[in-house]
Amino acid sequence: MATSRHLRALNEGAALEQLLARGSLTRGELRELTGLSKPTASELLRRLVETGLAVVTGHVTGRPGPNAEIYAPHPEAAHVAAISLRVKSLSVAICDLVGGVQAEFQARDITEALDWLASGTRRPAHIQLAVPGSYDPATDTIRHIDTPGWDRPGLIGELRTRVDCSLDVDNDVNLVAVAERQFQNGPFTLLWVDEGLGLAIDLGGQLLRGASGGAGEIGYLPVPGAGGGDLQSLIGAPNLDGLTLDEVAERLAVPLVAIIAVLDPPRIVLAGGVARGGGEALREAVEKVMATKPFSVPIELTKVDGDPVLVGALRAGLATVQRRLIQGDMS
Repeated sequence: MATSRHLRALNEGAALEQLLARGSLTRGELRELTGLSKPTASELLRRLVETGLAVVTGHVTGRPGPNAEIYAPHPEAAHVAAISLRVKSLSVAICDLVGGVQAEFQARDITEALDWLASGTRRPAHIQLAVPGSYDPATDTIRHIDTPGWDRPGLIGELRTRVDCSLDVDNDVNLVAVAERQFQNGPFTLLWVDEGLGLAIDLGGQLLRGASGGAGEIGYLPVPGAGGGDLQSLIGAPNLDGLTLDEVAERLAVPLVAIIAVLDPPRIVLAGGVARGGGEALREAVEKVMATKPFSVPIELTKVDGDPVLVGALRAGLATVQRRLIQGDMS
């Protein structure tokens, strides 16, 4: 049987969820969205302000009667950090509860990254670590990774013990898809072409994950007639130097035909350094080549600005913190 305290917590979570989703609300708008009574809505907003989760940002003017207060999530109520692992360095960023990026840092190693976060005035409530491989929780190991030392068993557990907050690990290409999601209306498949290759499948707000939890490791797929090579040797960024746009498009069509034949996605999003470097001219060249193939779908360029891995990691970490706040669980 639900207690009054439990019901109050549920209502507070529902009110905070509406604030986070819409950015700002008046008491009347909260009542319309939730069906709560006027006294209950007023009490919930008062408690959210009292606990530092909401702030009054202004008043609605030009209406009969008292000016209604406008409430919004308090940006400083919680912070999220993202760490993107590279072969030779780490990129770090921290944002507030509404997604405003407050600082970024380039670290030489994980120790420097964590020291930077610990020395700041805004301690994160959660850290999202992005790695170019897949995390196996059974062995506490990151697999399919070239960065020395990061595949050592127990490393992630040691990091979790060190930080004074929760820490999640995800594949970098999966997190790029999380960043891309806000620009897509429905499912899409993202092909990452950079130093390494990756494939992420978004089902309209949820990533399709395999047993390892990583993105599709398509770089390992063998390419018939390529002298025993694989996709990494065919379209990895270092192997495209000196080619024309049309030649690059022809090579990209090799995995795209297979992806479309198997997955039948509504659209393909090209991301990574190759897509950014080639831009719209490359997209058009790829679309032209694909029009001659048995399978073809719309081809788009990524719309994410900045470092897409960091952007996606911040968004994923932010979703985790917001969900925990809504559920009343920030332990």
